[in-house]
Amino acid sequence: MTKCPAKPAHLTQLILAYRQSNNGELLPNLIPFFAFKPVKNQEGELEDANLVFRTEIVEALLYDFTKTDRPLIKSIFTEELKCEEETWIHDNLYQLCFYLYTIGDLEVYLICMRPNIMRPTWMRLVFLIEIWSL
Repeated sequence: MTKCPAKPAHLTQLILAYRQSNNGELLPNLIPFFAFKPVKNQEGELEDANLVFRTEIVEALLYDFTKTDRPLIKSIFTEELKCEEETWIHDNLYQLCFYLYTIGDLEVYLICMRPNIMRPTWMRLVFLIEIWSL
């Protein structure tokens, strides 16, 4: 069995606070911290200023996400899609799709089938074949 690595304290506290909030009432306050925030890097390319923090949350959820986390996961997924559509960077989409698939949220596959998501087309097909073979 894989040992669960220790999560950074700030992420443990954030996830615990979210889970203890009434019906996710804390979520609107969290979204600005992981929302897609486009910025230009030194080379003039578009990047996401909050990508690293979103990735940290996704990694922190890896070993203990539950159906309770669905609204948080869907919100992160939405911001990750915005990032992919603008920058073609989709570092967390596969993991978030897996989380949503695991908790029984299949509508994510309809979103992923949009023509402009997860370019190129063969990448989408490989992803869907991998997920459906689980």
